[in-house]
Amino acid sequence: MLLKCRLPRRERLRESALLFMEGLSLMPVLSAKDGQPRAQSALAASPVYALRELHVEQQGDALLISGRVTSFYHKQLAQEVVRHAAEGVEVVNSIHVR
Repeated sequence: MLLKCRLPRRERLRESALLFMEGLSLMPVLSAKDGQPRAQSALAASPVYALRELHVEQQGDALLISGRVTSFYHKQLAQEVVRHAAEGVEVVNSIHVR
């Protein structure tokens, strides 16, 4: 008899997001200007729906993430997605948790 091991929802989301981030190409980003559209696209294509509503703006030499999510987990996850997509660019996380 084969037993299925079902992960809790949070773990499934985390695994899905990590697999998604691994699929992003690792082209070096030289500036926040180049990283902004790439980071915004990474959030828009995320398997986690809450991240799709967030915004990424260039602010000087950094990227500013803004919007609202319902958990600190999603706030941290969004930051990691942007950080990975725009490697080498400073990320400022201004996401509010409801």
